[in-house]
Amino acid sequence: MEKSTLVEILRTFTKEELAAFSDFSASPYFNKKSNVTKLFESLKKFAPLYPPEKISKEEIWKKVFPGKKYNYGIMKNLIFDLNKLAVKFLELENYSARIIEQELCQLEAFRYKNLKQLYIKRAADTMKNLGARPLDNQSHLYRYMLYSSEMSYLDYEMLFEKGDTDYHSVINDSLLLNYCTNQIYHGINNLQYAHNRKALLNSEIHHKALLLLDESGLHDPYAEILKFLYIALSGPGSREDYENLKQSFFQNYRKCSETVQYDLAVAMINFCRNNAQRGNSEFIKDEFIYIKLLIGDSLYKSTKISWIDQYLFMQAVMAACRAGEFEWAERFITERSSELLDSVKEQYTNMAYITLNLRRGRFHDALQYISRVKNVDKGDKLNIKVFEFNAYYELNYYDELKALADTTHHLLRSDRLFSQEEKEHFKEYVKAITWLMEYKCGSDKNKGNRELLQKTEKFVEERKIRNKLWLLQKIEELKNKL
Repeated sequence: MEKSTLVEILRTFTKEELAAFSDFSASPYFNKKSNVTKLFESLKKFAPLYPPEKISKEEIWKKVFPGKKYNYGIMKNLIFDLNKLAVKFLELENYSARIIEQELCQLEAFRYKNLKQLYIKRAADTMKNLGARPLDNQSHLYRYMLYSSEMSYLDYEMLFEKGDTDYHSVINDSLLLNYCTNQIYHGINNLQYAHNRKALLNSEIHHKALLLLDESGLHDPYAEILKFLYIALSGPGSREDYENLKQSFFQNYRKCSETVQYDLAVAMINFCRNNAQRGNSEFIKDEFIYIKLLIGDSLYKSTKISWIDQYLFMQAVMAACRAGEFEWAERFITERSSELLDSVKEQYTNMAYITLNLRRGRFHDALQYISRVKNVDKGDKLNIKVFEFNAYYELNYYDELKALADTTHHLLRSDRLFSQEEKEHFKEYVKAITWLMEYKCGSDKNKGNRELLQKTEKFVEERKIRNKLWLLQKIEELKNKL
């Protein structure tokens, strides 16, 4: 049973959810089979780990049916019923958080029963709740659904008694805003995917949504942020576009739901990071502004998860270090590493300390942490290589860096997990850092050779290269010593 869908679901339940599901499974409205309730109560005792030897079908049978001979068919049916009940519980728990959807369903129920006065009161309350609700991708859709419901049920005399509302226009405007905001929102995500992975980008359809929004004259705070965000992300990194975006962001983002605030903050971080990688170092400190906002307001918990994503964890450390905020980074690692999933906690805590020590110039300490990183997954193999290259470079470990370059070339040739694009960007990084090492510590021909340094700078600037910003910083340091 340990590999069943049922146990997979139960392992995700918090203590509070287990208690709630206990009441749920005992409710005769949802479950009239007492043995299904007994099955759950027997399993619940082994939460949250549910060790295999304790929850085998045979062992649990003994607790549900003490003294009776094991029956595979009965046990299979009980597990099926409890699994179905757990899925229904998840469905209702999720639905219980969707207040406006519940109210819209109530309106439909009142309409079907022709309870007009109840309908009118509920509709007025729902409209008020919609006005107070933080903005997100559903806001305009809910408004469209509410007005459409009223138009389909209430008398025209009642709808238009004041003569100051064109319900047809309100319905169409809500639908148009829903289309535009969702199209631009997904366009923003598409832009980032295209930046990271060269994903297919149909910019024409996203630009049409922008034009439609402008021509309609319809705006709200969420639509305005999305508009400026798309313009900034799709452009060449214009400072003017960014300042317009920044102003709109800080004026309006708190009017949105926490989930949208998280998405917007991540988009701002990506915008700053993308431009910093192009060599625009002025965006480094701004990236840290949005990282602090995202972490300080715990926006990463907006999706109801209780842990911090390991990639966000590392991005926060790297952004702080790039901005010179070493104390914040160290405090962040200490305070937030406990929020990482157990499966990645040790690895990413070590990687965070590697980053911090490299940036602080404590290169021997960084190598110590590198030696502690074990069982690196595909996504981090190259990150670890970058750490090693950077440490060897800073410590003038010429032979070690050359040897690392050789093993890395072998890895890139033999490994099929990395895309060709990833391999190419990394090969270019290895080539650039090898040239820099030659300039610093190589043969008489290369050591201090200005032409080699100029060639390396041109090579890095012209390419979308791995670790580009760091390479440019190192080149600038070498130029300042001339």
